This record gives sequence, C-alpha cells and structure tokens, in this order.
Amino acid sequence: MSPVAPVFIVLLIAILVAGGDWQSALAKVRSSGKNTVEPSKENLALGLSKYKQKDFDGAIDAFLQAIYFNRSSYNPQAYYWLGLSYQEKKSDAKAVEALKKSIEQTIGPSPQSHLHLAQIYLRNDRLNEATTEANQAWVEFHSKAPEAHNILGLIAQKRGDLHGADDQFLGALGDKKPWRYTEAWMNYAENLIKEKRWGDAIIQLHDMLNNRAPLKGLSLEQVYLDIGICLLAKGDHQGAMDNWHETLNYNPDNAMAHLQLALLLDSERHISSAIKEYKEYIRLSPDNPQVAKIKNQVLKLEQILRSTQNTTAGEGEMKTPYSSSSYEDKEEKNTAPVASKDNKKKDNPVPPISTPTGPQTSKESGF
Repeated sequence: MSPVAPVFIVLLIAILVAGGDWQSALAKVRSSGKNTVEPSKENLALGLSKYKQKDFDGAIDAFLQAIYFNRSSYNPQAYYWLGLSYQEKKSDAKAVEALKKSIEQTIGPSPQSHLHLAQIYLRNDRLNEATTEANQAWVEFHSKAPEAHNILGLIAQKRGDLHGADDQFLGALGDKKPWRYTEAWMNYAENLIKEKRWGDAIIQLHDMLNNRAPLKGLSLEQVYLDIGICLLAKGDHQGAMDNWHETLNYNPDNAMAHLQLALLLDSERHISSAIKEYKEYIRLSPDNPQVAKIKNQVLKLEQILRSTQNTTAGEGEMKTPYSSSSYEDKEEKNTAPVASKDNKKKDNPVPPISTPTGPQTSKESGF
C-alpha cells in the first residue's frame, strides 16, 4: 500500500463526516495534528531542556504535557524522563509508576529504565525488587552492564555480603586498565574499608589520585577523608590528620573531616583544638541527632580548659600523654564518624573503622 493511502483514507472519512465539505474536513485534520503531535514534541523538548538545567519541577510539568497531548497518552520517552525527574525529586512512588509505564509502552528492551528502578528500590531498602530490576537490566544489556554490576554490588553490601560486593564492583570495573568507572572504583575502595583491609583500600585510593587521566566525577575531598580513616586504623595519627586537613583544603565545610579531627584531638587531649573542631561540626550539622551529645562533650572540655587555665596562667592548651585506651573508649561508644559517598548521609557518626553504603552520585559511566 502506498504511504499516501492511510492519509487519503483518513481524509475521505473526514469528508464524509463533514457532509462532503472537504475544505473544512482538511482543516480539521490539519488542526488535529497541530494540537496533538507538535505540542507533544515541543513539550518533550522543553522538558529535556528543563531537566538539563536541573529545573525538575519545570521538567515534570513539560513531560506531563507531552503525555497529555499524545493520543492515548502513548509516549514512552516522556514517561521515562518523567520517571527520572521524579527520582531526582525523591518522589519515588511516582518515579516507579512512570518508569513502569515507559517499560510497558516501549517496544523492545528498556535496560536504563530497569537500572533506575533498581536504584530507587535500593535506596528504599526493597532489596529483592532492586535485585530483580538490576538483573533484568544486565540481561537486556546482553551481559555488558557495568552499571548493573555496580548496583548489584551495593545490594550485596547492604545485605552484608562484602565478598560478593567485591566481585560485583570488580565486574563493573572490568579487566581493562586503567579503570574509568569512578563510582564503581570508589565503591570498591570503600567496601575494602568495610572489610578492614586498610592497606588494600589505601592502594586503591592512591591509584585513583594518581590515575593517568583524571577520573570524571572523582571527589578528592572524599578520597583524602577515606585515606585518613585507613591511616588512623593503622595507627598513623599524624598521617590521618594530614589527610583530613587536605580534605578541608578542598572543602572547608566538610563536616565529617571536622568531626574526625575533633575526636582524634580529643583522644590525645588537645582540648582547645578539639573544641574548635567540634564547634565547626556543630555549625555544619545542626540537625544531626548526635549534635546534642557533642555539645555536652564541648561543655565538659570547656570546663576542663577553664580549670586548667586557672591553675596554669597563660596556658591555652592542655595536653596529656596519649593513651591508646582513650581512643578505644570513644570507638566503643560509637561516637567517631567516617566518610560517606552520599553528602546527605556523611554527617551520621559511625565507628571510624567502617564506612557507610549508598549510591554514588558521581559516575564515570554517564548513567
């Protein structure tokens, strides 16, 4: 059949409905096309532009309009980007609904939609569903899916299967070096920290810093923070402090670096310096549930400092010989934090010999 035939049939039907008035019928057909297809494309383009500008509310409005103007609400591409916009807004229920609609309407595989569903389920601790979606993405990518391996590694990490997480992160990185997948490499290094493999973790972190080509999206402040944690665990206190100060060179408002420094200085009885670092952490993390305890510790240290100053005129810093038990006591009380990949999580203090999980925001893969 000629490609003109369907258009002719539509026009013929319109003429019959219009009582033989072909001019009004043709105008109606043209008007119909103008009010559906073109506005849908225009709103889709607008939504993509808004998304790139990180105007996610504007993007959501535009994608909804693109869907509305399409006949029968068929617009898998608009649904996909609508899901991503809701994901950025952390409107997870709406994001899941939109992504599932995109998969339903798409002819053929939808691996990226499955990856995003896995991410959403993971951050909501729906690990079985996250595993299903990540595996489906892996299948639809024909087993060449670094992003799927990375998500499966994070899932294994949350399940407490650290060795399994290592395998998945290494699967994401691949055999070819130098590695370029920044998020998976960082996840691998921090998983080694969880396993208390301090030396291996330091090697990976230094390799990231010294990579032949700078890694896209690498957080240097995070790398130095993690190196400091490893060195502290190995007993190199000065090396730990040097790396945390390097973290603060990149970001003076890194709350976790201030708290790590405060805890170490406190354990070594450098009281005035510890107070200063504690107060910086309090300033930067006013909503953290641990702040009340830290404020009490600051009050105690200030009382000790005043007492010392009254007995030793002009001495603003009290220092006693370092005792290994002083820091171990703090560790047992679970007051020392470590770094987190997720900026919103890295203010939650946890023991310094562990590192939290969570999806990485910086990605070499571009996904």
